[in-house]
Amino acid sequence: MSRQRARAKGDEDKKEKRSPSDLFDAALRHFQSARLGPAEDRCRRVLALDPNHADSLHLLGLIHTQSGKLDTAIDLIASAISNGIGLKRPL
Repeated sequence: MSRQRARAKGDEDKKEKRSPSDLFDAALRHFQSARLGPAEDRCRRVLALDPNHADSLHLLGLIHTQSGKLDTAIDLIASAISNGIGLKRPL
């Protein structure tokens, strides 16, 4: 990995540590670019900070749907619904 890429990755990680909102935005960007692994990681980091973060529960459910883990996806999306999906922006 080049120094520039390593620095950019380090800057992204610092930014992402600021808030669940920043982490969710990063997760959504990864998901929209079909990078499911990093998207899942960011969602889990949000949920570690805020276990009831409805948008992250929903997005994690969508990630599991695309990974074929439908039972887990259903549970996550149901949790998102019960926690009141914010859906401030379309997924």
